[in-house]
Amino acid sequence: MAKHIEDKIIKEKYSPDAVIGEIKVKEMVFKSCICTKTLYNYIDKGVFANISNKDLPVKKNKKKGMYRKTKIAHKNLRGTSIEEIPQEVEKREEYGHWEMDCVIGKRAGKGAVFLVLSERLTRQEIIVKIPNKTQQAVCNALDILEINEDNFEGNSKLLQ
Repeated sequence: MAKHIEDKIIKEKYSPDAVIGEIKVKEMVFKSCICTKTLYNYIDKGVFANISNKDLPVKKNKKKGMYRKTKIAHKNLRGTSIEEIPQEVEKREEYGHWEMDCVIGKRAGKGAVFLVLSERLTRQEIIVKIPNKTQQAVCNALDILEINEDNFEGNSKLLQ
């Protein structure tokens, strides 16, 4: 079975799923039987001597386990973490508890940045476009909101 799989993947450029599918359709009989997921796992672990992810049509350029880590603003360690909010805020029973976050557009480096303030009870939102995701930009936007707070009248606004 291993020889058949290696020949199909290396010589005939089959995918692991296509090899297993062919074995099932043609009702080929081997001493052992594996599913597609197991075949991929075997290839990842190096069980096959002659097959690696480089031989596969789709996985050849992928690196396993490459995840982007989230950056934490270490300059602002004085603030309260969202996990530490009081119980009365968690229950969403009274107006006036706001959460704040920055939302960054898809295009890295060129995406728009928005400061989003969400009131926990009413889910009212105030969204402000800011030039970048720095603390100074956030502080400037909050100062403008504080000066213009009478203009909101309880409605969600998008400021430019």
